[in-house]
Amino acid sequence: MPSENINAEIVRPLADFSGSVWGFHFLSLPPNSMEKQNKFHEQHLQELKEEVKTLLLASVVKPSQKLNLIDSIQRLGVSYHFETDIEEILQEMYKNPPYIHDDDLNNVALLF
Repeated sequence: MPSENINAEIVRPLADFSGSVWGFHFLSLPPNSMEKQNKFHEQHLQELKEEVKTLLLASVVKPSQKLNLIDSIQRLGVSYHFETDIEEILQEMYKNPPYIHDDDLNNVALLF
């Protein structure tokens, strides 16, 4: 009896899926299109970095605005692009502590 189970052929049902409505349009890319896309994305990335750097270096009325910006940059995980700028800003705030109202716990925690 056990020898019959070993030699038995396993038959599995096959699914008959219809073709994709999208076709193979996304698989066939024209030559050099990836290079053009990469160049475009790199240029856009550089523009965005410059914009964030400008925001970091701009003077603000409330120091809490700058602290919230630095916190957001760090939470997004892109602070490694602006390490030196963030370090300089925080060193300046450490040397000349800004006046922050004690009733705003979030800003006091960020300054800490």
